[in-house]
Order: sequence, then structure tokens, then C-alpha cells
Amino acid sequence: MDFAERSAVMINSADVLVVLGGGIGTMVEALMAYDYGKPLIILTDTGYASDRLELLAKDGYFDHKKIVKVHFVNNPKEAVKLALSFKKD
Repeated sequence: MDFAERSAVMINSADVLVVLGGGIGTMVEALMAYDYGKPLIILTDTGYASDRLELLAKDGYFDHKKIVKVHFVNNPKEAVKLALSFKKD
């Protein structure tokens, strides 16, 4: 399985994606999750390139389609709390 296939399986299996900091692979997965309509939480101020995703979603969305709101938080505990709020029963 290559990177794209692995990422697609992981994202389709998730209820929510939390980005804790990462590079290009992590950013691609965040954009894939957005495209798949998965709730997306991005931890900021990590020092990783993924911090710049906030620049792509100034209005809370990555594009004009507004598929799913992207949430940016700078506290890991807040990210967990928000992720749990998306839990499916």
C-alpha cells in the first residue's frame, strides 16, 4: 500500500482527524479529511509546517465548497475536548 492508499484508509476509518503537527504528509491528510467531510481539528503553534494550514482556512474552510468547518486550537486538551464532541454514538 502506498502513502495515498494508507492515508485514505486511515481517514475513512476515522470519526474525526486531529492534526498534532507535521509536514507535507500530514497536511495532505488534513486536506483529504476535509474533502471527505470528516471533522478536522488542527493544533497550532507546534512549530511544524502544518501550522500554516491556518493560512489556507482564514474563514474556517479550505475552499469555496465549505465542506466541513476546520477548527484551529492551540491547546492539546482543547483539541481532545473538541474531538470528543464529534463522537458518533
